[in-house]
Amino acid sequence: MRKINANALLSGVRSNTLITGLFVVLIVAIVLLFANFAYINTQADYDNEYIAHAGELRVLSQRIAKNAVEAAAGTQEAFVSLKEARNEFDKRWGYLAQGDEAIGLPPVPQSLATEVEAVQQDWNTLRRDTDAILASEQTVLSLHQVATTLAETIPQLQVEYEEVVDILLESGAPAAQVSVAQRQSLLAERILGSVNKVLSGDEDSVQAADMFGRDASLFGRVLNAMLEATLPWASPRYPTRKPWTAWARFPSCSSSSPVR
Repeated sequence: MRKINANALLSGVRSNTLITGLFVVLIVAIVLLFANFAYINTQADYDNEYIAHAGELRVLSQRIAKNAVEAAAGTQEAFVSLKEARNEFDKRWGYLAQGDEAIGLPPVPQSLATEVEAVQQDWNTLRRDTDAILASEQTVLSLHQVATTLAETIPQLQVEYEEVVDILLESGAPAAQVSVAQRQSLLAERILGSVNKVLSGDEDSVQAADMFGRDASLFGRVLNAMLEATLPWASPRYPTRKPWTAWARFPSCSSSSPVR
């Protein structure tokens, strides 16, 4: 009888131990399950952050391209917007590449290292070009202001030179002097065209810049020579004062390349 009770007691102890062990396993499984859910939820939050930053980077890259074109066209507001877009892109890209300590966001997974490196190289190039545009803001705006001023002034200047040509013809001026006066009008038109080519930034912009400098210098020298000679224009607006043949002997009037 005692042997039976001992066996029953031993069996009960084993049963209780097994049940306890199962409970422990169950609790551990539940804890692991909750930990797994927490990990998955955290990773999902990270993925949402990554996706949000990546989507914003796509929008910002389009803004940078658009603002860069507008800035090159002389729009002052575009420079401000371009700077803001550049800074915002740099910040968000930093969140992806280096993480965000403020919210505990780690960098993107190491499995994306190749893609991250490729994007980093593209961003370095884009940022360098963007910085160059921003650094040239005053130059670009000044050039566009010059172009605007020339576009408004040159037509009137050409009208004035047509009057000068008429006066020269009426005064019986030599053909060489009439030719130089006519060429001034053509030079003014070519100067405006060169400025517009420079601002367009195409492959001919360097040549156009060189041509602009030469044409503007020639135009100014000839104009100064004409003013210093005080020509006797046959008009009340240009009173006769002294002989006017000196400016025709100005070297650049005959040695320059022809206007095309």
